[in-house]
Amino acid sequence: MQGLKNVRNRRTDALSQVGWDQLEVLLATYYRGQGYTVDHCGTGATSSRFDGGIDLKLHKDDAYILVQCKHWNAKQVPHNAVHELMGLMVNEGATGVILVTSGEFTRAAIEAATRQGHVQLVDGDDLRGMLGPLPDASRVCTEAG
Repeated sequence: MQGLKNVRNRRTDALSQVGWDQLEVLLATYYRGQGYTVDHCGTGATSSRFDGGIDLKLHKDDAYILVQCKHWNAKQVPHNAVHELMGLMVNEGATGVILVTSGEFTRAAIEAATRQGHVQLVDGDDLRGMLGPLPDASRVCTEAG
């Protein structure tokens, strides 16, 4: 992660203590609750070493949305991640993409997502609002596993 910008607001709450694989599980559960059919294909579900940049595939009506999770608490997610996900959207024939971080995006990432369209960014503040209060990390890991 050399060369990446530090976050402006480093958090130490329950979400920051959850493992990256558990974040994928929490998001899969959230999107199922929103009426999506969820294919959890990220390494947190498959135990594979590589997920091809896609953690969740969401289906609802005519929507096919790819989700990539970045559980980054110390560094900002750069614009490169937006461009990579846009490429995956084209290759997969998806209708949209969601890039989620437990932290922050760089200004360039926000500008790239706005410019490209079909890209939703979910930063740490939005994510905490979506998921609501979490129990301590040890309880989350036990319930999800």
